[in-house]
Formats: sequence, structure tokens, C-alpha cells
Amino acid sequence: MASIINNLIAPFLSNSLPCMKEVVTQQTATSATTATFLTALVFNAAVFGIEIAVFTVLRPYFKQFYEPRTQVPTEKDRVKPLEGGFLTWPIALFKLDYRDVQQVNGPDAYFFVRFLRMMIRVLLPIWLISWVVLIPVTTVNNSSSNKTGLDRFNYGNIAAENQPRYYAQVVLAYLFTFWIYWNIRREMRHFIKVRQQHLINPAHSKSVQANTILVTGIPVKCLSEPALSQLYSHLPGGIAKVWLNRDLKDLPSIYDRRLAACRKLESAETSLLSTAAKLRRRELKKADGADESLASADPERNVALAECLVPKNQWPTHRLPAGFMPFSLPFIGEKVDTIDWCRREIAATTGLLIKGRQTVADENLSLSGDVNGDGKDLNKQTYPPLNSAFVTFNQQIAAHLAVNILTHNEPYCMADRYLEVSPPDVIWGNLGLNPYEKRIRMAISYAITVTLIIFWSIPVAVVGIISNIDGLCYSESWLAWLCALPPTIVGIIQGILPPGLLTVLMMFLPIILRLLGRFEGIPTYTGLELSLMTRYFIFQVIHSFLIVTLSSGIMAALPSILSNPSSVANLLGQYLPQASTFFLTVCPA
Repeated sequence: MASIINNLIAPFLSNSLPCMKEVVTQQTATSATTATFLTALVFNAAVFGIEIAVFTVLRPYFKQFYEPRTQVPTEKDRVKPLEGGFLTWPIALFKLDYRDVQQVNGPDAYFFVRFLRMMIRVLLPIWLISWVVLIPVTTVNNSSSNKTGLDRFNYGNIAAENQPRYYAQVVLAYLFTFWIYWNIRREMRHFIKVRQQHLINPAHSKSVQANTILVTGIPVKCLSEPALSQLYSHLPGGIAKVWLNRDLKDLPSIYDRRLAACRKLESAETSLLSTAAKLRRRELKKADGADESLASADPERNVALAECLVPKNQWPTHRLPAGFMPFSLPFIGEKVDTIDWCRREIAATTGLLIKGRQTVADENLSLSGDVNGDGKDLNKQTYPPLNSAFVTFNQQIAAHLAVNILTHNEPYCMADRYLEVSPPDVIWGNLGLNPYEKRIRMAISYAITVTLIIFWSIPVAVVGIISNIDGLCYSESWLAWLCALPPTIVGIIQGILPPGLLTVLMMFLPIILRLLGRFEGIPTYTGLELSLMTRYFIFQVIHSFLIVTLSSGIMAALPSILSNPSSVANLLGQYLPQASTFFLTVCPA
């Protein structure tokens, strides 16, 4: 492909750029690596400095964002603010005992801090040892190499007569791999210990969350409280309560309408009170400062007083969506008084919710159940049960046993069970999927993921090609004009543009992968994030490493490979290390 493009474009450039081709040498091309790295380093250091400066300035003024635990209402949950002055907060932060994070912020924040400390402990020795050992190995007494700049320090710089020096690379690779493995194993042992201590802590073990499991894929014959209670009755302590999830139909949307109306009403009344306060201060100013307080501790009385002080034409208003539109637009739709409309909306939705809740309470599933086991009796109900349920046990050990035992003899029935599930973590729309449907959805989801991996390689390969412009402009004559650019410009093209483009490409991935995980039928947000991490890791290995490396190195070596295929191994060993330019520019970011 590269040779075809070269044959098509080179004749035109050979006439217009004769002097450029003369000045482009191997040294000119490879020296751009240093400029690329320095450009990326300076740019990212400037961005980092600006971010730290802005944070240092804003932190004392926005404590509700940066120090929220220092302002909680309850004294027992409040923590001391970070000591240190305007510029000494990093030192105070470094002196803090990270183990206190577990007591204040919980195990999740604690393990995140442990992860950061582990990364420093892993990477700092690797950085120092690799520099001390590998820099002399690749540079000292290597006279046959004509590389300059940072290219002198990669493993492709070792001359043919110095091949035994590669033993240093191999030995360090094994040592670093063992060092990483040992640290991960050490952290996992600590994680298991702390997690077990957290689970058996009386403050947690007695909570409803610790004693409740979520069971999905329940067959129709077991879809009743007596059946589930009998199924799990042999476990220690027995069953405390069974909640069958139901198809609530339009009740969730009604609840969302009511919640949105409450928020809009709160905002409108706050705006009304602010307007009333301004008008009141204006009246007092005209009356020579005669202070007659009208405020009350009763919020309802204050709102009523504000309604009396503010003229009707100054009340908050908004426009309703026009016709079939799901949202409103300026100057389109009926204009209504916000406070009056919200009150009517809240009253209407509250009535519908009360009626729906009463219907749910009247349909006692534990008494009706399904007589024939065909689901017809359950479908007659207004809000029929879904094939999932929350089961609360009297003892925590029973919940752990229920998650790990074989519950049903049929494939996929009651196979997915989840422990330590909290209501905000549940994806309620995925609780009623058939287990066989979930498997089909999973296959479709991963098929789409594989397709994304294949087609995502095209833009990522372009990014990899851009990251090795200095090598391409030497091997491809029609790109010779790029090597004639100032080193700073080449550094910006290679050092800032590729990492930025790759970051933008990878920003869209989590959105798409979360949608695929949700389509798959995962019932918890925790499981959704774990699925996202698995797929995202595959993307990172294939695209951010393999595709970028191959596209950056092979494109530069392609003309030589086509002209001399027998030396492909030596050529790849020479050109693939040039792909390190991209990773050198990513590290400062």
C-alpha cells in the first residue's frame, strides 16, 4: 500500500521538492524523537502546573466540594480539615496516615489509595533500575550505531556485534515481571484479609444489605414467597423476608415525573424567595431603613409571604413541551406558572402512585402464586412478578451459602445470584429478563465488541502512523517535506497530536461498552463496570499497544520489507523500536 502511494505521488513531489529530499537524512528524521518527547513533556508539565495552581487557589473557597467530610452535620462523622497553609498542603497530605481512610471513607476509597501506593512502589524501582542498567548497555561502546537523540536508548540501537547485551533486557524483563507479580499477590492477600474483616464487622454484618441476595432467572413454579422460603429454609437461620420484583409498568415513570416536579418546585420557590427578599430590601431602603422583620421559621409561611410580596408577573414561569416533543424549547409551547404547575403535577402523580401502591399491596403474591405452573395466574395481576427476587436471611452466613450452592437442576435457572446488593446499585430494568434471552444477548453483545475491535483499529492505526512521522518522511519521499519542518512543529505533530487523538478515541469507548453491557442484561451497576473493565482492557491491549506499535513501526519498514522480504526479522528489529516515540509522549501525559 505504501509503495503504491509512493509511486503515485513521488513523481509530483520529486519536481517540486528537490532540495527537501537532499536535506532529509536518517539523522534528521530520528533527531525529531527528542524534540517530540521534549514538546510533549513541556506541554503536559504546563497543563499539570496549571491544574495544580487552579486547585490550590480554589480549594479553600469550595470546601463543600474538596473537603465535604469536614462539614457534615453529625459530629461523629465529621473529620478534621487538612492541616497546612496555602502552599504546604502537599506536605500535609503526604504526612497523613492512609489507613485512616478506611474508617472515614470506607474500604473502596482505602483500596484506591492502596492501589496508588502500589503503583508507585512498583514503577519507581523499575524506572531507576532500568535507567541505571539499560542506558549504558544500549549506548556505551556501540560505535556501529548511527542513531541520535532518544533513539540511542532503545533496544534497537544495539549493534550486531554486541548481541549478548540483549541478555540484560531479558533478565530485567523477568525480574520486573516477578516484581509486579509479587506486589499484586501481596496486595490481593491484604485485600482478602481486609474484606473479610469488613464483612464480619458487626456494624456491617447486621445490616440488611449483608444478609440479602438477589436471585434472577427464577422459574414460574418457584415464583412465590412460600416456594422461595421453602427452598432456602434449610440454610442456617432461615428466611427473614422475600421480595418478589414486579413489572410496575408506568409507576417508575410516574415517580420520575413527581421527582422532577419536586425539584422544579424547589428551584422555583427558591427563586421566588430571592425575588421577594430583593423587593423587601428595596422597600426598607425607601422607608429610611425601618427594619420590620417578616421572616418566619416556617418555610411554608415564608413562601406564602413571598407570594404576597412579589407581583404575579414576576413569578417563575416555564414552557411545556409542544405536542409530541419530549422536552421544551424556548418560545415554543404553552407558558405556565412554574409553582402552580408543579403543585398540580405533584398532586396528580402522588394520587397515581398511592393508587398503584395500594394495588400492589392488595395483590398478595404469597397467597395467590401460580397454581398450574404455566404463569397464567400471575399474568392476570395488574403488576405481575418478574423472574427475580430479593431474599433476606436471618444470618449472614446463610446469604453467602445461598450464593454458592446449586439452587436449581435446570440449566441457567436461578444460576445468577448476587450478594451485597444495595438498591442504588440495581439496574431495575434488567431484572425481568429470561436467562436464555440473557445468553443470547451476551453473545450478540460480544459479537458487537469483536466487530468494534476490528473496525476501531483503522483510526487507531492512523494515530500510530502519525506518531512516527519522522520515520515515514525518511522512507517515503512524498512525505519528505515533513522532515524539513522545524523540530518544534514535528514535535507537536508527534508528541501532542497522537496522544490527544487516542484519548478522544478511547473516551467514546466506555459509553458504547456500557450500553452493550446494559443490553446484555447485567442487573447491577457493579457488574456493568466489571464488564466494561474487561472489554476496555482488551481494547487497550489490542489498540493502544499492538495496533499503535505495529502501525508505527511497520509503516516505516514497509518499503524495505517489500524490497527485501528475506530480511523481515532484522528490519522489524530495527524499525519496531521507533514506535517507542508514541509511548514516550504518552508517559508525561
